[in-house]
Amino acid sequence: MPIATGFKGEIMKKIESLIDWIGEVVKSKKVIIVEGPYDKKALENIGVTNKIVVINDGKGLFETVEKIVGIVNAFQENSGKNAGKKEIIILTDFDKKGKELYEKMKKDLIREGIKIDTEFKEWLRRRTKISHIEGLDTYVEHDGYVRN
Repeated sequence: MPIATGFKGEIMKKIESLIDWIGEVVKSKKVIIVEGPYDKKALENIGVTNKIVVINDGKGLFETVEKIVGIVNAFQENSGKNAGKKEIIILTDFDKKGKELYEKMKKDLIREGIKIDTEFKEWLRRRTKISHIEGLDTYVEHDGYVRN
């Protein structure tokens, strides 16, 4: 079967690029932090099998950060591959509230000795049309357009 060319071929390459990123996230086995249960479900729907922690549980920021630190420490101790490497991915939404939450959590988690992997979030922000993580699965299934 011939390889798609032209506009359709470019779209296919861009979709494959997003799928490659998702594969890298899964391979990393890093804990992923999301705002709500729909965000978690969207990630699971596109094949993300990493430990996903939902933070919108009505608790304050201090308690949330402590919860994340505890989960990351326990997860890293129980995972042989990345033991001692306390690095997570924070996938908050790209709206004002999500950006503010991201910055506050990033600052507090770094203070607690946890490194924040920003690459996937930045890639999503720059190369896709999504504004909310909960829409990622629909985006992958239906839109699939990734910006240059």
